[in-house]
Order: sequence, then structure tokens, then C-alpha cells
Amino acid sequence: MYLLNHLALLIGVLSSVFSLQLEQPNQKGSACHLTDEQFERDWFNFKYGHLFGYRHHQSQGDFWDLEPRWMSSEDWKWTMEMRNISLGLGIAHQDVMTGNEKAANSSPRESLSPLSTSPIESKMSTPVDLSSPITPLSETTTSMDISSDSTLTSISVLEGADFEQRADVEEIVDKLTGIYSRMQSLGDLKPSPEVNGVFGDLVGLCIEPVEENVSNCVMSDQRTTEILPSLRSTCSAAEYELESHWAEKIARQANPQLAQQTLATFPYNQNYIDLTRLELSSLLAIHPDLSTIRKIAFIGSGPLPLTSLQLLEELNSEAGPFSRRGKGIEAEVLNIDFSEKAIELSNSLCASLGPDHHAKGMKFLQADATNLPEGLLKVYDVVFLAALVGNGQEEKEAVLRKVVGELKEGTLVVVRSVRGLRGVLYPEFDVTTKGVREVLDVGAVVHPYGDVVNSVVVGRARRGKVGEVVVVEKL
Repeated sequence: MYLLNHLALLIGVLSSVFSLQLEQPNQKGSACHLTDEQFERDWFNFKYGHLFGYRHHQSQGDFWDLEPRWMSSEDWKWTMEMRNISLGLGIAHQDVMTGNEKAANSSPRESLSPLSTSPIESKMSTPVDLSSPITPLSETTTSMDISSDSTLTSISVLEGADFEQRADVEEIVDKLTGIYSRMQSLGDLKPSPEVNGVFGDLVGLCIEPVEENVSNCVMSDQRTTEILPSLRSTCSAAEYELESHWAEKIARQANPQLAQQTLATFPYNQNYIDLTRLELSSLLAIHPDLSTIRKIAFIGSGPLPLTSLQLLEELNSEAGPFSRRGKGIEAEVLNIDFSEKAIELSNSLCASLGPDHHAKGMKFLQADATNLPEGLLKVYDVVFLAALVGNGQEEKEAVLRKVVGELKEGTLVVVRSVRGLRGVLYPEFDVTTKGVREVLDVGAVVHPYGDVVNSVVVGRARRGKVGEVVVVEKL
């Protein structure tokens, strides 16, 4: 019934469009007749402009122009629904004027509602200016920005998006903003049933498989971009609290056996096992002889260095696809973190696992990734950069460049990233930029599905020029 009602409205609107298009009074009161060329050129703008609450007038007697009018919030919502249901493609270009900019050009005036022929009072403080040409969706994808009215939402338009895809976008964005609201109401971020529930729902939403069009649209939606910096920052803080809690819990156990059993019950333990095996598989594809990998550095290891522990488990085990037993000295991992507290916790945790555990191959260093001791990394075969090393592309590239400058030519580098909705949790790392290509040769990108969150970039360091790199991303 809801759809039928909107279809009925659509018929009325399109009838209005056709009647106005065929005979539009000009400034002299006569009918405006367009040539075929003018008609074809302006039909798209006229059709979309009308549905967005804009009317055309004759300008200089030759061309159609768009005249912006003021709309109430309810008018805007109606036009948005009509656009979504009837047009499919929507629009892909629009300019937004602030109230001050509008006031500087003209004063507010009455206009006609698309549902009525009577004047309506403007309730919207920010008019939308569609005076510039509207670019077909096949050429670009953008989001509409209406920031001055809290009752209005951003509409992200994606090429080829159908009604079902747009419905999926709205559902995901609604869920995301709802989770963010719950997150903001938390007293603190220490593990608790409430905190665990909020972040569990967030992770579950972000790893849910969706079409690429949908995830791109969600990530570019204004409602998402507005909360993303705060959301990621909160996730980072919550992750630190979670890891600290479990590191302390494991270190408090009475004996190594209980400590190892407690470690195995960490909620995301299997995720780290799967991620580490994915990274080793990618390394193996690029570097077929893992027996030559003995010294590993992990930058951004945190309070609970599960990846480092799993690396030693896989490489130093008696058997398995990544075992290097019988290949000489066992592998070791240097864990580096800027937080002194994180290094202290992870050191205590590993000590509690006992002298017979693989943790005996763990070493620790408190240091900033951009200010490491000179020559430290020269002897390492592989260097990992955690997902939280660098807040955004620019910072990540700066850290990467600094780290690679400390490595030997050809050293393997692993950088974690994300793709799709997982970008809500961590910043994505673009491996195709000039800054990255100057220091790494991208060889492979992997986007796994399932519970694994982080993407992974694996490559070989090149100092001062584009080189050979392997990139592995996890979806």
C-alpha cells in the first residue's frame, strides 16, 4: 500500500512535469517553445529539478534556467522519496548554498508545494541551489550535503543503485547511527555486558557481506562521515581497554597452564589465528621459503600481542604448513608499541605463559614508530604495521616511509588495512598512491570474507624508488 500511494503521487508529478515542459509561460506571458536540441539538452535538468522542488523560467527568451525555491522539511522528505522511487538513477551533482550565501543573493520568497498550488511557508534554513548543470549519474557519484537542518538526511547516490540497494543503505546507516548513539551513552569503555554488546553489534554489522555499491554508498553517506572520526577513536580506545583487561586477567592466573587456558578463551582469539594464517599464506606466496624468516618486528603490538604469539606458534611448531622446525634457530618477534603500559602488560602476560610456551621468543620495546633506534630494523626479515598505526592515509604513509627507510632493500613488509564496511572500524590504506609505490612494490591484494576484519598489505621494501611489494587486504 505504501508503494502504491507513492506511485499515485508519482503519476501526478510526472503529469505536471510534462504539462510544464510542453508549455511554460515566459516573462512576456507567451508560450516557450524549445527546439529539439534544447529539449534534449534541458529535459534531464528540468525533470530532476522539478522533482527536487525547483521550477524553470524563461531566461533571455532562449534557454531554460533553474530558479531555486524554499522548501519545508516535509517538502524535502517528500521529494526525496519521489526521487528514490521514480528516478532510479537520481541525481549525481548538486551545489549547496548556506543560508547566508542565499541571503546575499536574494531574499526568501513564497513558492509552490509539489503537492499543492497554494503558497507554503519556508521552514528550511538552507536552500539548495541546482542552478549548475546536473551531471548524469554515469559520470560521477556524490552525496548531497544538507547540514543546517537536523531533520534532513544526506542522500548518497550511486551509479546503478536500484530501489533494494538504496533500502539496504538506509537500513545499514540507521543501524550504524543507532549503535553510535548507544556507544555515546556508555559510562566508560571497560569490558561489561553493555559495552561488549554495543561493540559486538558494531563488528557484526561491519563484517556482514553486502554489495560493493551498498558499502560504498554507506561509507560516503554524510550521516556516516560525520560520525566516523569519533566512532573510530572510540573503537580504538575500547580495543585498548579490552586487550588490557584480558592481558591483566591472563597474567593473574596461578600457573602457566591456567594462563594458557585463559588466553584461549579471549573472544576474538580465533579471528587472530585466522588472520595470522592468512598473512603467512600471503607471505608464502611472495616468499616461498619461510625458513629464511627468523626475526620479525611487529609495530603497534598493543597490550595483548596475539598476532605475535600466533606467528611463533605457526613458525616454531613441530609440524604444519608454515613450520620452520629443523631449519635452524627458532623465529623470534620484537613487539614495539609507543605505550609504556601496553609493553608492560604484554611482557607480564607472556611471562605468565611459562618458559615452555612459544612466548619465550617474544621481545619488547617501548618506542614511537617514527623514532626508532637507528639501525634497529636492519636485521629483521619481516616488519608488521598494525591497523591502528597511523590515523588515516597520510599518517600511515609517513610511518611507512620512515620504517622502510630503516630497512634493508627487499625486506618483507606487512601493513594491515580494511575494505568496505570494515572501514567503519579502521582507516583504509590505499596501496596505489604514489607515496606507497615509491617505497613498496604491490604484488597481491587479498580480501577475505568471514569474521576476519583487517586487510593486509604484504610487500618488499624499496628505498628511494618504486619496488616490489605484496599487498594483502582482508575484507
